[in-house]
Amino acid sequence: LYDHAQGSIRVIVDGNTPVPGTSTTFASVARFSLSNGRVAFVGQGPAFEGRGLYLYEDGAIRPVILTGQPLDGLTVTGLPEIGPEALSGSRLAFLAFVTDGAGLFVRGVYVADVGGPVGAPSASFQNSASSVGESSPVASVSIALTVPGPATTSDVTVAFASANGSLPFGLALPLS
Repeated sequence: LYDHAQGSIRVIVDGNTPVPGTSTTFASVARFSLSNGRVAFVGQGPAFEGRGLYLYEDGAIRPVILTGQPLDGLTVTGLPEIGPEALSGSRLAFLAFVTDGAGLFVRGVYVADVGGPVGAPSASFQNSASSVGESSPVASVSIALTVPGPATTSDVTVAFASANGSLPFGLALPLS
């Protein structure tokens, strides 16, 4: 991924960029999402090492969530590509495949708050909706939102994904 601004090209991530927390460089980068100078993307090193969601901000890359890490009391086993609208301000909507290690596999849509400074600990997560197995897809989802205190259009992000696990996307909702 490259950025072209003010007549120059700068590298965001390429095959020479180190995968944070590993001794390898990125071997592949999937789709990405842009918002307010931040870039979220799915990336990994060779042999799926360091596969995860990453955030580029102010010249640095940090992991948001990686396969093998705990999420919502389960372990992340897969992180499909993200959609172009997945990142909205400091919120990143994504689909994750998780397991309890004893046969339970869940597909869930999560929203990560990635608003902390680069180098900060992992993001905080909220599970927005989920389904178990291919035989019980989510046909429709109702989401009730409660926002404490004064609200602005950047206060709420709702995440969606289709029942077959295709790309999630985020939607910032104006509050009235």
